[in-house]
Amino acid sequence: MDSNTRQSGQKNKNKKLVVLVRGSILIIAAVFALVIYDSIQQEKAKRIAADKKYVHAMHQFVSDGYKAGTKAEEMVSTLQDVWHDAIFEATYKIDGEVHVSGMDFNDAIQAQYTSFEKNGDLSKLESHQAALEADMEKLKNPPSKYKDIYQDIVDAYGSLKEFIEMADDPSGSLESFTDKANELDSEVAKKLNAVDVQLPEEK
Repeated sequence: MDSNTRQSGQKNKNKKLVVLVRGSILIIAAVFALVIYDSIQQEKAKRIAADKKYVHAMHQFVSDGYKAGTKAEEMVSTLQDVWHDAIFEATYKIDGEVHVSGMDFNDAIQAQYTSFEKNGDLSKLESHQAALEADMEKLKNPPSKYKDIYQDIVDAYGSLKEFIEMADDPSGSLESFTDKANELDSEVAKKLNAVDVQLPEEK
C-alpha cells in the first residue's frame, strides 16, 4: 500500500470521526433542549394550576362571605327586634313565644342569645366564621396580579368579622347598636360586591 492510499484512508477515517462527533453533539443538544422545554412546560403548568387554585379560593371567600353576612344580618335583626320590644312594647317574642316586657332588657337579649344557641343559629354563625378564616389562610400569599383584589378581600373580611361579632356579642345602647348594624350591613354588601365584580371567571 503506497503512502497516497494510506493518507486517503486516514482522511476518510477522520471525516467519519468528525461526522460522528458532530452527530453526537447534535443529539446531546436536542436531548438537552427537550429537557429544558419539558421543564419550562412543567413550570408553566404549575403556575396555571396555582392561579386556578387561587381564583377558586377568592370565589369561595365571596360565597362564604355572603353566607356569613346573611346569617349575621338575620341574627342582628332579631336581636334588634327583641331589644326594642323589651323596652318600648308591652310584650316581645322569642321563637314565637310571647314574653311580658318590663324586666331588664338585658335579660331579654340574653334569652334571645340562649335561643340562638339552642336553635343552631350560633353554631352556624361560628361555622361561617371558621370558613372565612380558612379562606383567608389560603389567600394570604397572593400572586402579584391579584394583590389589589386581595387588599379588597382583607377590607371586606374586616367588616364581616365586625358584623359577626355584633351578632355574637351585642353591646352598647339600642340606638348605637342599630346604627352600627345598619352601617356594617351596607358596608359588608358593598365590599363583597366590590370584590365579586373584580374576580376572573373560574376555568
